[in-house]
Amino acid sequence: MENKKESKSTIAVSRKEIKYLVSLKDRLYLLSCLDKLLTPDAYGGYNGYSVRSLYFDSISNIDYIEKVTKADAIEIINGNYEVLLKYDTDISEYAYNLMTTNHYRPVSLVEYDRRAYTHKCFNTRITLDNNLRYTDFDYDLFSDNVNFKQALDKDKTILEVKYDRFLFAQIQDILSNCDLLGKPPSKYETSRQLLKQYYY
Repeated sequence: MENKKESKSTIAVSRKEIKYLVSLKDRLYLLSCLDKLLTPDAYGGYNGYSVRSLYFDSISNIDYIEKVTKADAIEIINGNYEVLLKYDTDISEYAYNLMTTNHYRPVSLVEYDRRAYTHKCFNTRITLDNNLRYTDFDYDLFSDNVNFKQALDKDKTILEVKYDRFLFAQIQDILSNCDLLGKPPSKYETSRQLLKQYYY
């Protein structure tokens, strides 16, 4: 009788993310195709939604952002970082120490319009972000009257494709028909145009 060793195998799931800059023509093509193939994100349906992010940075401009409750976010915007300590977690303590010792403060408020799609096959998620705008002086995250500046040409869209292990064939075919303009700039870096223009 032969001795057989039982081998244990593990499945490694690799989450992949690719980003492209696309033209208005390709945006419209992608929306038309994705509307038929994928499910709109539960948050925004077929009309999409706006996303707004407030970025904090240190006095020496080390990038950082931390999500907290609305009430605590208002406190942090006003410079009261002690509210982080009530969360009693390692990350909140780390954030408090980081923000106080490096003098973190709000530096950029970014907003953009998003159309998002999902598919259960390989946990696929595709987002198209356009009308990227920012302000580097008004940090009222919850205001309806922020005076934004355009950060990216309105005819440009940031396409993000996220999936586990494989990108299924229909999506590959759709993307192959687009003129993908290369890796887009980060939203945060784009919003720091004044810093780039005068300091670096």
